[in-house]
Amino acid sequence: MDCLLASQTEALTAQQISGFTATDVSDLSPSWLSVLTLQQMAALTSSAVQGRSNEQISALSAEQIAGLTQTAIAHLDDAQLAELSQAQIAALSTNGSTGLSSTDIAQLADTQFAALTSTQLSALTARPGVTTPG
Repeated sequence: MDCLLASQTEALTAQQISGFTATDVSDLSPSWLSVLTLQQMAALTSSAVQGRSNEQISALSAEQIAGLTQTAIAHLDDAQLAELSQAQIAALSTNGSTGLSSTDIAQLADTQFAALTSTQLSALTARPGVTTPG
């Protein structure tokens, strides 16, 4: 897939992107992933997201992170969550942020937790069984 031009990558449909497996995604360079649109990011399955390396996660733009679904966020492992920058955390959609479990929230670095918006925190605390520090 890395052999595709940026214009070819941008032309992939959500249906095509949804067919990517964890192995497909793990073989992609961060630069290839960087051209995926918000809609393409949202089409990635949770198992495909699990296939991402920490380097791939940290290279995603805030806009791309905003495209990840609640299920995709829930499937990020501890190392992947640790790679998220403050800007990426702040960019999580309200729905996407609810993919964070209490355990995930407790493991966020102070700077990551501080980046959560009031809307994200409200959505998190509205979920049964989820508590936030403080």
